Amino acid sequence: MRTVLTKSDVENMRRRYGDLPKVEANDPLTQVARSIPAEVLGFYLPAIGAISLATGVDAVTVANAYWIIFALGILGTIGYSVAKAWKEGVPGITLKTSVQAGAFIVWSLNLGGYTNYLGWFNQLYGTLSLAVYSLFTPLIFMIYDAVTKPPGEGSQK
Repeated sequence: MRTVLTKSDVENMRRRYGDLPKVEANDPLTQVARSIPAEVLGFYLPAIGAISLATGVDAVTVANAYWIIFALGILGTIGYSVAKAWKEGVPGITLKTSVQAGAFIVWSLNLGGYTNYLGWFNQLYGTLSLAVYSLFTPLIFMIYDAVTKPPGEGSQK
């Protein structure tokens, strides 16, 4: 049986039980994914899912499709990052775009897909790239802030 909740029902539940706590995933892969424009994630995930469902297609065609989707993901990340930074007038466009493109690469390495067609690639490399990226990205922003801002001002991130 379906129950339709109205706005007043939700308000009554909030008064009775309080607001629900926000649950945020804090695993490193989720944190990296937050750096990638949502439009790119919305494109990439269904696209690689569709490729993985392809049947009766030779391995070369599947590998090429994965690489094309990967390249479009990088280009989309760069495009959306630059467009958003220009629109908002944010300084440090090059750094932020590079960090977001790096986030896409690290994130996609950990999802697999095109990496299955790299004979030399081991999933350990994806995991290590995530650890290195998570370690050095904040450091890069701290150095950027130290070089470009007077002491005592906040981060550009």
